[in-house]
Amino acid sequence: MNDIMKVTDKLINYLKNNDDNLLIEVQINGEMKSFFTEQEIVHMNDVKNIFLKIDIISYCLIGLLIFIIISLIVYKVDWVNIFPKVYFINFMIFVFLTIVLIIVINIDFQSFFYQFHKLIFNNNLWLFNYNTSRVIKMFPQEFFFDLVGKIIFIFLVFLIFYTLFFLRWLAIIKSKK
Repeated sequence: MNDIMKVTDKLINYLKNNDDNLLIEVQINGEMKSFFTEQEIVHMNDVKNIFLKIDIISYCLIGLLIFIIISLIVYKVDWVNIFPKVYFINFMIFVFLTIVLIIVINIDFQSFFYQFHKLIFNNNLWLFNYNTSRVIKMFPQEFFFDLVGKIIFIFLVFLIFYTLFFLRWLAIIKSKK
């Protein structure tokens, strides 16, 4: 159990970019061995790079949002007429994507998982042997099913807060008329 916690901490630190490598030795069947295979290490490097790209994209989108808001203020755009239309379009996109995702993962999560990996990764290093891969044992498919469920839940909570903000904003605007 101590080795599992050590490996988990190492993996988390690696994925957070707080560690340079995944080289970690643990005792397996009485001898010290590298926990991760070369294939698993390369795949985790791919995962780490995707996380770093997501961070960069997130910061760029936040910067773009700030730029758009400043532009709308500087050019004195009529928020009262534009915001409801933008909200409605975004709301419909979020609802549609959420419904599609829920349907797809509930019909066949394994196919969704496979297609997702084919889309995200440019190699087949994510195809592990179920019987021998320690990564698969640490993160079985049920882990990812639960993870996707949590992402959808967070997405729906965001959608609810987004809707409440919009309705409150609309009430304020209507009360000023």
